[in-house]
Amino acid sequence: MVRFLHIFPIDSPVFTRVLIEMINQNCPNAHSEHLFYCAGEKNFRTLSAEHPNVRHTELSRKRLMELSQQAEHLILHSLFLSSRDIRRLPNSFFDHATWCVWGHDLYHRFKQGGNWMHRLKERIAINKLRHLEAISIGFKYDSREIRRILGEEVRILPALYGSGYYHEDIDAVEAPVRDLRALEIMVGHCAYETFNHLPNLDRLAAYRDENIRINLVLSYGDAAYRERVIAHARSLFREEQLHIQTEMLSPSEYIRFLKGMDVVVMDFERQAAFGNLITIAYLKKKLFLSPTGIMSRAFREEGIPIFDCRSIGSISFEEFTAPGPDYSIRDYIFPLLDKPTIIAQWKNLFDELKK
Repeated sequence: MVRFLHIFPIDSPVFTRVLIEMINQNCPNAHSEHLFYCAGEKNFRTLSAEHPNVRHTELSRKRLMELSQQAEHLILHSLFLSSRDIRRLPNSFFDHATWCVWGHDLYHRFKQGGNWMHRLKERIAINKLRHLEAISIGFKYDSREIRRILGEEVRILPALYGSGYYHEDIDAVEAPVRDLRALEIMVGHCAYETFNHLPNLDRLAAYRDENIRINLVLSYGDAAYRERVIAHARSLFREEQLHIQTEMLSPSEYIRFLKGMDVVVMDFERQAAFGNLITIAYLKKKLFLSPTGIMSRAFREEGIPIFDCRSIGSISFEEFTAPGPDYSIRDYIFPLLDKPTIIAQWKNLFDELKK
């Protein structure tokens, strides 16, 4: 029986690799204590060639129960289970399982509306999750939503997914040589509809007679939505006003790209894009977010100036481009980009689970 059995249901090209490498390189007896199961073929092929403790698995309920019985502690990297699966799995499955929150798996997941049967099923699923051994979060404000849904008893521990680059890596990358006359605007960071590219492109079109360049990062996500975004952008802006990024960049290439931005527009409601946002805040770029989104509220609480993306187009170009107030990154942003801090969080998580 292995001590920690990890399940990665999402074929993430970044977070899965970074975490497995970090655990194998920094946790004592990692190769004997930790076993990593990847559901994604791409991650499995890449990582199993480099790490002998990486395996492949399907995600059926039967298979999950088999894996659960092979480990002292089961680590679920996102709550990928359907409400039906949660209800049908025994309490013993959750008693030694830790849910590592990704964001999409927490917000708007458990809805209390609908008829009495739906509400009953949701309540059963929530009661099952109260049996979890622990929940880990990298974004501390997730704890509010967890407490709202599951109450005060469940154990919450900090453990942030690193992006593979840290503050010293950001500092080491040179900013690109660029045409300082053009204002560089980044809209979104992926090709998912929840990031509301289209209405924000419509708003930015108010400034299309200015010297601007719209940067669309669409390296991953929904292919059909990606094409819709590109077509819409081309209907609003001249080709020389657009930079469309559809290929994945290396960490250093992406940092260099971010250093070249003046304004970043991220319009979404739930917890997402955390690694992007803390890097953008570290670089002190002017950041427009949804005023009702949790990331906007959290950053404001931490003293980071955030601007309302709904105001784009209605404010003057001068106001849109004006620098925001300065702020400190020491207390909140810096630790989130500090590799020793992140390593210590995961080691502490595993130590706490052993108790």
